[in-house]
Amino acid sequence: MCVQAAAVLTRTDVHWCETDSHTNEIMRLGLRDDGVHSPDFVRVEINPPKQDFRRPLSEWRFHTDQDIVPDWYEPKSAEAAVRDALPAWVAEHVILPGQYRDVITSGLVVAIYGSVDWIGGSTRVNGIGGSARVDRIGDSARVNGIDGSARVARIDGSARVDWIGDSANVAWIGDSARVDRIGDSARVAWIGDSARVDRIGDSARVDWIDGSARAARIDGSARVNRIGYSARVDRIDGSARVDWIGDSANVDRIGDSTRVHGIGDSARVDRIDGSARVAWIGDSANVAWIGDSARVDRIGDSARVDVITGAACTHAYSDAACSAKLEERGHIIDMRGDIPRIIVAAT
Repeated sequence: MCVQAAAVLTRTDVHWCETDSHTNEIMRLGLRDDGVHSPDFVRVEINPPKQDFRRPLSEWRFHTDQDIVPDWYEPKSAEAAVRDALPAWVAEHVILPGQYRDVITSGLVVAIYGSVDWIGGSTRVNGIGGSARVDRIGDSARVNGIDGSARVARIDGSARVDWIGDSANVAWIGDSARVDRIGDSARVAWIGDSARVDRIGDSARVDWIDGSARAARIDGSARVNRIGYSARVDRIDGSARVDWIGDSANVDRIGDSTRVHGIGDSARVDRIDGSARVAWIGDSANVAWIGDSARVDRIGDSARVDVITGAACTHAYSDAACSAKLEERGHIIDMRGDIPRIIVAAT
């Protein structure tokens, strides 16, 4: 596999890999690699310590990535040839601190530490880090990681980002963009449209999830200020915190030690369990099931809970809130009158 600065050497040239594998470059060059005959090429790599592409080129380490080599191969002269070609490779594939590109629409960018206005087309970026600034990632671009204190203003189109972490900041994720994971202390201001995020965890913070966006899981100590419109979240657990779930949003599960401040509008939650705590459920919100040791401080308005079970407890302030089916030790504290009254399952 090609790892960052990797190349295929022939008798006369250094051919840098432009895809994920030496194999693709060997096929592109039409070289024979049948495992029977001795190859007439050599796979090599040269990479900086700790994959920090800001390090001086003299510190980069050369490596022969092949056991059987042709008779003409001599490691020292091969390394010298690769080092001679390395500055041009860095200039093409690495955007260093203080450097600027306006538009990138194709090819491989290994690392961005400087500034880029727009990354689009079929561009692939292995990493955006340091104090990098990117205004927009779109089209079918793919980014493996955004970290450090990097800042990205917008991710849209059908762009895909594998990881947003460290103290990275992303202002907007929309359209059909996909992000696999948001973690560490990363912050995202808005996720909407038909965007999808597989996981939000660690101490990450998201201000707003709306539109038809989908988040598969929110956990760790992550915090989300608002989930709304037709957004969907599959699972909220760990010690995550959500301030508000509203509009027509749908959440499949709220569990563990999660805390939710409010569920309202026409939002729907399928299940609240573990030791989760919800401060308020109101408006026309609907919760299908509350169990385990979950607690809801207040249910009012036209909000409805279908089943309360386990050792779960809710405080009900309306007729609709008191109509839940009770099972096991699940109970309702009826707050409609002057004196609270406990409603338990019929025996």
